[in-house]
Amino acid sequence: MAPGAAAPQELPGLAPDRRSCDELNAATQSRMLRAVRGGDWKLALDAQGAGQISDMATDSYALVNLYGQPAHIDAQAALLADLVMRMMRAQDPLPISPDGYRPKTDPRNWWTT
Repeated sequence: MAPGAAAPQELPGLAPDRRSCDELNAATQSRMLRAVRGGDWKLALDAQGAGQISDMATDSYALVNLYGQPAHIDAQAALLADLVMRMMRAQDPLPISPDGYRPKTDPRNWWTT
C-alpha cells in the first residue's frame, strides 16, 4: 500500500463485520506448552512430551529441531533442569480443598526457609 493511501474496506480472510483477529489460539491458551531460554538456546515442550530445542544464534526462527540429538544433549539437559525448577517454583503447593483455602503469605513478602 502506498504511503497516504486509504486502508481497504475489506480485509482478505476476515468477515466483513470483523476487522480484527484474535492472535491467541488453542495452543497458546491451553497452558500445555512450556518454553525456556538459556544463552543462545531455546527449549519448548508440550504436554505429550514432544520437545524442540533450537540454537537461536544460528537458527533465529527456530526451524531446525535439535531435540534428542547427542551433540546437543548437554544444552538440552541444562534447559530441562531449568524448566523443571521454574515450573516447581510456579506450582501452588497447597491442595485445593472442597471448602477452598485462603493463601497465606508473609506480610513482608519474604522468602521463608
